[in-house]
Amino acid sequence: MASLTSGEGAALFQNSREEVFNAVLEAVNRVPGMKVKQADQTSGYILITVGVNLWSWGEDLPVQITESAPRQTWLQIASSSKFALIDFGKNQRNVDRLMASVSEVLAARAQPGAPAPKVQQSAPPPPAQVACPNCGKALAAGAKFCTSCGSPLAGS
Repeated sequence: MASLTSGEGAALFQNSREEVFNAVLEAVNRVPGMKVKQADQTSGYILITVGVNLWSWGEDLPVQITESAPRQTWLQIASSSKFALIDFGKNQRNVDRLMASVSEVLAARAQPGAPAPKVQQSAPPPPAQVACPNCGKALAAGAKFCTSCGSPLAGS
């Protein structure tokens, strides 16, 4: 069942995990109102917060970055309101704005004359998934934190 106060997105980038991780950190600075609250490059986890505004009491955007093969890196972003009954689509817009900003950062970092990094907008392949023991969200195998509730996963 979809929530009225959430948003999510996933994309496959033709970049290393480190490149995508650093691009997310830079992209956050380009999106007004977003701040990095927590970042762990070892686990590929970043927690981004968006402050209170006219439409919500703020939200958290847990980000999980997973390299499935060399230069094949999944970026998963979720968004949930800290306190709201309905978000009027703001959470999904923030996910989309962050994803677009990451794509722009990676394209700008590409070597001159090289094609822009390819992005596949879709969900990661389902066979390599685990479920969060706290909220049941399906996550990429190897994820250290839940992208929905932020709970640490077993083995992290």
